[in-house]
Amino acid sequence: MGREYLRDMGRFLRGKIFERPALPENYFGRATKDQLTTMACETDLARFNEIVTGALPRQMWR
Repeated sequence: MGREYLRDMGRFLRGKIFERPALPENYFGRATKDQLTTMACETDLARFNEIVTGALPRQMWR
């Protein structure tokens, strides 16, 4: 889920898709979700990547 979100966010920031991707539901913890939500105007994909890769998902999917 996190990688798909980063992929879609990259597409959005490069102008390949026009709608900002939604955060995956029930995947990120509250702190991570809050950080990503406050980055509404950010265009730095590296910062998104830093937050997402440093976060532990609330639930591991198999």
